[in-house]
Amino acid sequence: MSRKTALAILLALSALYCLAELVPGRFAVTDEVFFKAAGRTWAATGRFAAPEMKGYFSNVLVPPATEVFFAYPPLYPFLFGVYTKVIGFGPRSCMLYDVVIHLLVVWCGALVARLVFAVPWSASALCGALLLPLGTAGRPDELGIVFALGAALALRTEVPLKFGVPVGGVLLGLSCATSLGACLFLGSLVGFEVTRRERSYVRKLRNLAITAIIAIVVLAVCVAPVLMTHPLA
Repeated sequence: MSRKTALAILLALSALYCLAELVPGRFAVTDEVFFKAAGRTWAATGRFAAPEMKGYFSNVLVPPATEVFFAYPPLYPFLFGVYTKVIGFGPRSCMLYDVVIHLLVVWCGALVARLVFAVPWSASALCGALLLPLGTAGRPDELGIVFALGAALALRTEVPLKFGVPVGGVLLGLSCATSLGACLFLGSLVGFEVTRRERSYVRKLRNLAITAIIAIVVLAVCVAPVLMTHPLA
């Protein structure tokens, strides 16, 4: 199968998935309120808090989520707040937010299969298609996966190191600021891409260290606004 045919089939399947998710609609899924409430509140009031979670984990979260949401890395709800400011808040807009993220996972998976692992285009498109029925809407994990796969794509051997390492480090930091689990799970793939092109172990460690430092700085920038206003969080 040619590249154009494989990508056309994946594009058609993506369009069908989008229609299947948005036209009939769905109920709120597990954890959706938990992960979107703070973004909606920030968009409406400027406070990064989740008033809908009153009493939830009240003995664990200090300060409580009703004051500041920091029960999880903050990037998914924050980006949902930015999205809400632009698109508006409603059932379909909530669904569309997660549909876009899921389709990014599908296409990043296909591109990683082709560009990182050199799988033929037909099989790469199949890899992407197999991701369509997987995943859980309303959670940040898929967005974290998108950033981590993007880091692996940026660090592949065809991209010059002077561009790949900074971009890969930034995307890895964004992954960690979105979902620690996704970052830990896919960090080995990113680390492999950082080190595979150099023979010298010193250079491997140097590139790995630079990528890690950039990722830590990006993570710090993402959580700093919360910690500056609520140091105990």
